[in-house]
Amino acid sequence: GPLQGMAHVSDEVAYTLQSRLFVAGMRTGPAFDVPSMLDYPFWIAGPEAHSPFPPGWPALLAFGEGLGVPWLVNALLAGAVPLLVWGIAREWMGARVAGIAAVAAGLSPQLALLGGSRMAHVSVVVALGAAGLVVLRRRDPSWAWLGAGAAVAYVVTARPFDAALLGGPLLLSGLVWAPRHTARA
Repeated sequence: GPLQGMAHVSDEVAYTLQSRLFVAGMRTGPAFDVPSMLDYPFWIAGPEAHSPFPPGWPALLAFGEGLGVPWLVNALLAGAVPLLVWGIAREWMGARVAGIAAVAAGLSPQLALLGGSRMAHVSVVVALGAAGLVVLRRRDPSWAWLGAGAAVAYVVTARPFDAALLGGPLLLSGLVWAPRHTARA
């Protein structure tokens, strides 16, 4: 991947350390004996060590960490983004525009960069995209709405501000607004 599967910024390091704690079955770890870790940004070093970030993304990252392939989690999620873009664009604009939008999303340098990182962004885009697709396709059964709610609930646990800013209004719009026309073709 573009980042060689390593954490490069302090956020990624904190997410990775927290995911390793989760894999070990712990929410917090022992205080560090290394004095320099006391000054590390985005890490609470004592009396118990843990990340100050919400637990959703480190918990998801822990699946890859437990299998020894933490770099694969975001890579797989990034692969879902063009599919979600295609599904959403197809609902609004038809198959031709959806194909162009999916290719543009798949070729995005930002998606490649974030897909190679250990940041939470791609997981939030996938969760909100999946929820958005369900909202657009109001004819979906109730279990799909349950899935959309679960996707937004994940966003609450990973990036709460994004959930408040985007997830809540997205679900609310699905309850009060029905699209009059979809260009599905």
